Amino acid sequence: MYPLNKNKNITSKAKQQSFIDKCYKDKDNQVALVAAPNLPIIAWFVFTLLSKIIKTGTLHDLLAIVAFGAIFTWAWLEIIAGVNYFRRALGVVILGLSIYNQLN
Repeated sequence: MYPLNKNKNITSKAKQQSFIDKCYKDKDNQVALVAAPNLPIIAWFVFTLLSKIIKTGTLHDLLAIVAFGAIFTWAWLEIIAGVNYFRRALGVVILGLSIYNQLN
């Protein structure tokens, strides 16, 4: 029914990406450097803003902790599931800066 050709190389629709393409393009070969804000980024922004408005007390500390948790979550998600190497590297940088900021 179907001819068998053992020498025929079966290729997928997606071409092999070069290292440079993997840095800036997603699996659909589209440049992907910026994405729409997702929930962790929005939460980080809101809680950071609130912690800057409320400068002292337990509520300030709670807001700062939640803001750190949100940016940590965003960075971790970028590291493990970023669409390209740039986004994964961005996650590493933001995670490192966030931890450094918490330690100082």
